[in-house]
Amino acid sequence: MSTTIGIVGPERSIVKIRDAIEERVMYVQPVLLPYDRFPEAVDILRERQGSLDCVLFSGSTPYRYASHYLQPTCPWEYLPQSQLSLVCSLMQAVYIKGWDISRASFDSYEEALIYSAYREAGYSREDVELYFAAFNLLDEDYIEMLCQYHRQMYETKRASCCVTGIEHVRSYLLERRIPCIIIQNAMEVIVQQVNKLRLDLQAKMADDAKLATVAIEIAYRAKHSAYSQSTLQVFYNKSGVSEQVYMYAQKLGAAVIESPGERFYLFTTKSAIQNDTDNFRRFDLLGRIMARDIVQNAFVGVGLGNDANQSQRNAETARRAARQSGVDCLYVVQENGSMIGPITSGAGEGSRMVDESLHRISERTGIGARTLSRLDGILRQYQVMNTTARELADLYGVNIRSMSRILLKLEQEGYVTVVGKEATAKQGRPGRIIRVNLHLG
Repeated sequence: MSTTIGIVGPERSIVKIRDAIEERVMYVQPVLLPYDRFPEAVDILRERQGSLDCVLFSGSTPYRYASHYLQPTCPWEYLPQSQLSLVCSLMQAVYIKGWDISRASFDSYEEALIYSAYREAGYSREDVELYFAAFNLLDEDYIEMLCQYHRQMYETKRASCCVTGIEHVRSYLLERRIPCIIIQNAMEVIVQQVNKLRLDLQAKMADDAKLATVAIEIAYRAKHSAYSQSTLQVFYNKSGVSEQVYMYAQKLGAAVIESPGERFYLFTTKSAIQNDTDNFRRFDLLGRIMARDIVQNAFVGVGLGNDANQSQRNAETARRAARQSGVDCLYVVQENGSMIGPITSGAGEGSRMVDESLHRISERTGIGARTLSRLDGILRQYQVMNTTARELADLYGVNIRSMSRILLKLEQEGYVTVVGKEATAKQGRPGRIIRVNLHLG
């Protein structure tokens, strides 16, 4: 059954959202709800939201304004402020239009996000003079005040261009030949928010639906700073990492929000992330991220919860645990607060950052470093102390003969110790109980 989604915003913006939905065949029915000025969104929704399954606003301004006057009767979402979209727009202003973005006036966007975007574009705080409109969104003359503010900043030569999140302000400034940028969200941002709305709707329709949040923190190598290569090249390299995250989110049917500090948050269902990770036995995205030369570390946390807030809190706890481990890995915090981890990338896509001790073991035993890394991850994940070859084979996903060969090589070099024998009522030789230690001095 198709989901009816009301799209609220200026006509130019909501047409782009509709086109993105139709191009991706997302099985939702878009209903365009255009306005000339964002305060009109209140009357539009007062009349129409009762016939909609959910509502998507083109930006945070109409969402915040409508939320002040109306109580949602269905899930509401808005297109978030995306650092990637902001950086793209700033770079286009510089390289295509030739504008000086080092002196600019802003409205609608958070200061932290703006300064973070400028750092991505190669500007330090000392390089720029940025001005931020600070008017009350609920003021009757809010739009007019923004228009006059940007015009004054430009005419007094404090700003050489203006950046706005409001279509009417953009039109006003361009009519007066004042350089103005309005940030256009990338198609992937639109797709992810539509997916998030569908998940919200699913959660509302089924009280027992379990949600999941994936928190991804990425640390980039210092050698890839803007001083060692072109700013544009650095941006493209980081965009390649973002693309991997968005592709993975699309695979899960998840929504993505980018956050300053090189973080991504994916919102999906427990069943989707469990199926993709083989019930949290592997995490293939980690291998694809670490395959990028620009990436130094990646720490991932998955939080499960009965509602969005619980899943997000658990994801943050899991992400911090991954970072504290010092290993490129994933931790999971479940609804009851119990933790699983560390979990490494999938077999065959192991991290480049294999522990040095595992390299030494690999040289001594002839076992591949990736095989050892995978085995080490399983031992950590399931907190294995005393075990058997069969149990390890099941956890690793190979037959017992293959696992026995690995364990024999490790035993010959002192990394496996026999600690007992299995108690069994069956005839035949009982299996050995062993302890594997891959981190001897």
